[in-house]
Amino acid sequence: MTEGASKLNAVHEVLLTALGWSVLQSKYCTKGTAIIKRLYRQILGLWRDEMSRHCYSILGLPRMVLNWDVLFLIMEFVDRCSLLPYVQTCHTLYKAGVPHLLRVNTPIYFGKHLNVKSFCHFILGEFPSRLRYLREVEFPKKFWLRKKDTISQLAEVLRNAPFLEKVTISAAERFFEIGPELGAALREATSIRELSLDGVGDQALSVLTRMRSPLNSVELCADAVPVADCLDPNKVLASFSSSLRQLKVRWVQFENTSIQYPHVHTLSIEDDNFVPMDMLIHVFPNLQSLSITTNTGVELDEEEALHIHNENMRAQARLSWPSLNYLEGDVMLLYCLAPTCKVRCLSVWPSSSDVARLVQVCKSTRPESIKIYFHMDKLSVEELRMILRSTDVKHLSATIDAYDVNGLKDIRAYIHQLRDLFQTLTITTLYFRFIWHPTPTEWFRTEHFETENDDESSLVAPLRTPNPVQQYLHSLNVKTCMRKTADYIKTLRYAFFDMPGKPMSYWEIFRTEEGTISSFEQFSNEAGEQIVQETF
Repeated sequence: MTEGASKLNAVHEVLLTALGWSVLQSKYCTKGTAIIKRLYRQILGLWRDEMSRHCYSILGLPRMVLNWDVLFLIMEFVDRCSLLPYVQTCHTLYKAGVPHLLRVNTPIYFGKHLNVKSFCHFILGEFPSRLRYLREVEFPKKFWLRKKDTISQLAEVLRNAPFLEKVTISAAERFFEIGPELGAALREATSIRELSLDGVGDQALSVLTRMRSPLNSVELCADAVPVADCLDPNKVLASFSSSLRQLKVRWVQFENTSIQYPHVHTLSIEDDNFVPMDMLIHVFPNLQSLSITTNTGVELDEEEALHIHNENMRAQARLSWPSLNYLEGDVMLLYCLAPTCKVRCLSVWPSSSDVARLVQVCKSTRPESIKIYFHMDKLSVEELRMILRSTDVKHLSATIDAYDVNGLKDIRAYIHQLRDLFQTLTITTLYFRFIWHPTPTEWFRTEHFETENDDESSLVAPLRTPNPVQQYLHSLNVKTCMRKTADYIKTLRYAFFDMPGKPMSYWEIFRTEEGTISSFEQFSNEAGEQIVQETF
């Protein structure tokens, strides 16, 4: 065996060992991830060296030092952009690389840079072998075809790809106007599990209601449906009642209650209309995650909001969810919805006018974790204190937006008040994110425009040096902030900080039996993000 092959085989053996070892470690262990990333870089380095040698060998220069099996193995670790030039070096690598080109994690995007006719000719060239590797396709808003033969070829690809799992269409009505063949192809496909349709109208609904694929996840935006014929998702999705797991809808109106979706665990509604709580509970009896937001904002007087709130409270005396894992939404909508079940994580973005209603929501849902996003000028620290006092919160994610706040004195005073608030908390996890954007006159002027060829261009011109607020925030030492926060919050175990001009940092705090801090340990980004996802 050559020196290069021996080296790569050794790296591969250690990689497999590291992968197996990391799985056996604690779920927050970071060493395994670091080893894998380091070995991945070594593999890519050897891959590029070997590809260079292989190109030379085609020209009659010295032979490559790695065998085919090793080269095929490395393909699993290479992204599409890096893999493409190498599979064009010879027939062997070309044949072995096609599956990896088609089934990598990024979808086949039918944008302006993809020649649809060439793509169809390529993927249908070895019918049906290459079609087996197509997993995900995405069609942007400006996608359009004129030639009938290309439309027919694309329809053949969509119809015959046996493992095509995800289809995203950003302008559904426009897409199905291209030709009836495309709609027929999607109707006849049986492998699609995730479907996202934006700009849904009559043609898209006709296709959707007759699809043969057992869809698990559906995203619908019915902004192309006439207002007088508002879309009821319960009717158009009836054929997927036994397979649907996730549903995201915009611009719809829930009306029909005769159909239940017992397996839907995640529901997202974006609309200005109120959905009665008893209807939601009846139609989605086993829901675990609910997001309910508005497109334009909800304007109700106190009497009307209270009436809807009380109606939904009475409805839940008869029927309610046992619990929700995640609840997110506009405060007014959540108040009117009036959920009474236990919620693990509550996510909101309040202002001063929402405080009283949010306190009511917290008292009725009793969340363990709260994710709260607010502007510094629209919610005071004292109002934040009132919200957190209303429930026994163990985990807090606070995102504070200080956009257009240019007074250094104001920023310092707010941070000082946060210190006083922290001393009253008994949380174990804190995710603290501080956002500050300078005004356009203080930072950059950016202009975006589109050319005749749909190319988006920008013009950026710096106008002045950073102001004192930016300089102050950038000068903050994240580790010092973490230490002081851990001193203020005596129960804190995990602290995550996202500050302007600083990389994200994740920390674990260790304490003695008396509660005093003994040491700190910083997580890797991967391990920290895992804790964040599990907590919030």
